[in-house]
Amino acid sequence: MNLELCCQDPRNDDETLDRWAELGELVDLPFQYDGEARIEDTRRFCDWLPGMFASANWEPGLRTLPETARICLATTFFQEPHQTQLHLLLHEAIHLRLFRGRLRANFQVLIQARRLPVEEGEFFHRRRYIALLLLMFVQEVGADYYLRAHYPQRWHVYVQERLTHYYLPVHVPQLDAQDPLSPFVLLYTLFRVELGLRMVDAAEPRRLLVERRDNLRNALREVMSPVDFDQFTKAAVEQVLQVDVGNDEPDAEAYRSVYDRVMAVLPPAMNDAPA
Repeated sequence: MNLELCCQDPRNDDETLDRWAELGELVDLPFQYDGEARIEDTRRFCDWLPGMFASANWEPGLRTLPETARICLATTFFQEPHQTQLHLLLHEAIHLRLFRGRLRANFQVLIQARRLPVEEGEFFHRRRYIALLLLMFVQEVGADYYLRAHYPQRWHVYVQERLTHYYLPVHVPQLDAQDPLSPFVLLYTLFRVELGLRMVDAAEPRRLLVERRDNLRNALREVMSPVDFDQFTKAAVEQVLQVDVGNDEPDAEAYRSVYDRVMAVLPPAMNDAPA
């Protein structure tokens, strides 16, 4: 398998190779690859989404094309502290292991979903974006579980960074009663909080997480039926949080139920149309 590193800004290419080499000296990497890591300089295989620090993708070998793992680094990655950069790289490397192994079924659905055509209009692009975030959430859970289990010396620092950037960010989306996608934005925020409660031990952060969880649940309870509320805030999140990444045997479950539900949401005008 080849490994490609891709930077949004080519001025960071040399620094990227140095940082990857440093990570390899500090830890046993979660996957193996052939030869040396190289810079992918066309930058056409990465999605530079707002707020993204880094992402990973994997392409199985096809005919004459080699199997390729790829880590994409946004400009914002290089604005983070040195140790945070190393942890972000390790996190993405774990994603690559899970894409190819335990969470391969979910990754295959993710790739198929990304290739589907999107209807014109801001609503449909936003619906796809929110649905994909919820579909990918199990990969975030798996990466955190794996990092805590296999890199305990790194975990105690990484979890503080994760708390700030992912579990408990400063910005909390507000419910918009006129937007049928708004409950699912809050749901994704709730999923992240629930993951944080399983990963964070310190008393004060846990208090803040519980407070935010309760506020999010109360907001969702106002706009969801009791059946949907139980399904999405309890059953769905529990299923994802129970994922086991303790072995590499592919998990047959694709964890796509919430993705399918979001993709079925219609714009307000279509919901209001007479039967």
